[in-house]
Order: sequence, then C-alpha cells, then structure tokens
Amino acid sequence: MIVAAAYFLSALQECFIIYQKPDKRVGLKSGNWRRDLADGISYVKNSPMVLRLFMLVMALNFFVANADEIINPGIIIQIHHIPQHLFGMISTAAGFGTIVAGFFIYKNTKIDMKSALKKNMIFNSVLMLGLGVLSLLFMKYPMIYFLIYVVLNFMIGIITTCVNVPLSSYFQVQVPIEYQGRFFALLTVASGLLIPLGISYTGLLAEMVGADVAYIINNICVIVIVCLCV
Repeated sequence: MIVAAAYFLSALQECFIIYQKPDKRVGLKSGNWRRDLADGISYVKNSPMVLRLFMLVMALNFFVANADEIINPGIIIQIHHIPQHLFGMISTAAGFGTIVAGFFIYKNTKIDMKSALKKNMIFNSVLMLGLGVLSLLFMKYPMIYFLIYVVLNFMIGIITTCVNVPLSSYFQVQVPIEYQGRFFALLTVASGLLIPLGISYTGLLAEMVGADVAYIINNICVIVIVCLCV
C-alpha cells in the first residue's frame, strides 16, 4: 500500500509539471534499430561524465539492488531469526523514507541536490555497510538490531531517493533530446540484465560468508566505484 501510494503521489505531481514545447523538431528516426542502438552506445562512450554515471548506475544495480531478495531476508530472518510477520516493517520503513524524501524535494526546489550527489551516494553505502557491521555486533540482541535495521532503512529510503532523483534529472538535462529515447532504453536494458546477475552473485556470496558480510563487501565496492566515477 505504501509503494502504491508513493506511485500515486508521483503521478499526481507529474500532472502539475509544465512542459515547454521544443522550438523545432528534433532528429527523425532512422528506421534502423541497429543504427539507433549503435548511435546511443557511441554517444555514451564519447561523453565521459555520462559514461561514468552510466557505469555507476550499473554498479548500483549489480551490488545493492538485491537487498529485498537476498540481504534483508538473509540478515533478518536467517541470521537473527526475527519472526516473518515483522519482516514487512523493513520495506514499509524504506517506503516511508521515499515518501518523506519526495515531499522534501518537491517543497525545496531551490536546493541543489546534484552538488551533494557523491556525498549522498557514499553516505547511503555507509549506512548499508553499517547494517552489516552492526549485525555482527548485535548477534545476542536480535530485537534491538531489528529496531536499528528499521530506522536505518527509513534513512536509506530517504537518501536513495535523494540520489535517484538528481541522477535521473542529470541524464535528462545532459543527454541531447534526440538521444534520450535510445539512451534510456539502453540504461533500462542494461539495468535489467545486471540486477538478476547481481542477485545470483550476492546469493552465492551470502552462502559463503553470510548475508551481513556480503552486504559489507558489496557496499565497500560501491564506495570505491563512487569515488572513482563521480
């Protein structure tokens, strides 16, 4: 219900967006999807900052988009044996965080979210890494850890939204309009391929070292990639 409400509010906000019509028509379709795809890939390769952020999005999808499938149930249910009927509070907390961040961004249009993009990405990964470390420290206190997990997931929901929104807007501003369809199609396809690969990789890693240690390793990788790409 929380996620459905968030989508509804997002759609409602879009109804009030004022779009400006372009003064002239942008490039026509070539009719050759191979050429269109090659043009899109060529644009990404020849735009250093777009390429770095593109690779960063791929890394995020690979390393941290698997939390709901692998990390959360692995840590909460398998390691700390929290009752399953409480497990939904984690996603609910993240959903509330997303809604709070959405209202904050909507009401504070003068704040430059892009300037804090790198810091927010690193802070987000530090919070996730911290959940992995705290899991090792609070083995004897599962309910206390669960409460910490819920609170930090609320914060992660806020920070994740503060990362995704400016990142998407950057692509929309920087990518020429005649390339946007091909660029976002490429981004969606690549993300769709890397998410299941990331789930498989994290699942194998969690089996070997535990879900909490896997969470630590994945977010260390993300922090290194962010420092290199942004």
